[in-house]
Amino acid sequence: MIKFTSVSKYFPPDSYAVNDISFDIDDGELVLLTGPSGSGKTTIMKLLTREHLATSGDIFFADKNINEIKQSQIHEHKRKIGVIFQDYKLLPELNIWENIALPLSIIGKKQEEIEQRVTDLLTLISLTDKAFLFPKQLSGGEAQRISIARALSTGPTIIFADEPTGNLDRETALEIGKLLQKINSFGTTIILATHDHDIMELFKGVRQIELEKGKIKKDTKPKKESKPDVKSKSDVESKPDVDDKKKIKSKLKETKDYKLKNTDKKNKTK
Repeated sequence: MIKFTSVSKYFPPDSYAVNDISFDIDDGELVLLTGPSGSGKTTIMKLLTREHLATSGDIFFADKNINEIKQSQIHEHKRKIGVIFQDYKLLPELNIWENIALPLSIIGKKQEEIEQRVTDLLTLISLTDKAFLFPKQLSGGEAQRISIARALSTGPTIIFADEPTGNLDRETALEIGKLLQKINSFGTTIILATHDHDIMELFKGVRQIELEKGKIKKDTKPKKESKPDVKSKSDVESKPDVDDKKKIKSKLKETKDYKLKNTDKKNKTK
């Protein structure tokens, strides 16, 4: 699915963020990208999402050379890759439901589809009871779970998690690691960039690509392990509890009614 061949990214005047790296990642694989800050992990993410163009070499994703993607096709390309950030990047003015739903609204999904998908994702991350809170009302672990749900919303084939546990305590970090394992078990490819030793221990035996000063220092292969039967990749979704679904729909209706009443009041005062 992903293939880097002799890829370098040069930043003038004299810095190579990555230097002549080659590797490939199969569909459904879980891979750790490890190494200290500045070793090239985030650059690989930006090359994969086409935020950066490689200075030299080729990057293939789903049999397409990313370097040759037209400007008009970049948004479509990015939809296939969900990104999780260390600092969550949730929009503070939107509630949790709206943060997860936003990417779906942008790509023109119908309201019914959005409601179903967001409900499924909230169930997956066990935060249906937090759907109408705002980011500032969440703990760090909860905020990162929402970030993960948002990254999954459009059904990407790959999740790139860039230091997702960097701001979390050990216990919460391990919970996030286990959630990523669960998502991978559904068939979604996971690339996890980290230098968190607890996370590395949790994923012991998983393939690790270790970077140092922009070069690959070590590339291991995972132990042969049987994977559980999986649904089709998209979906990373659990069947929502009937009561949870009713509660969310009821709350959605209340929210809509409230907005309509406020709109009527504003119109009357004009």
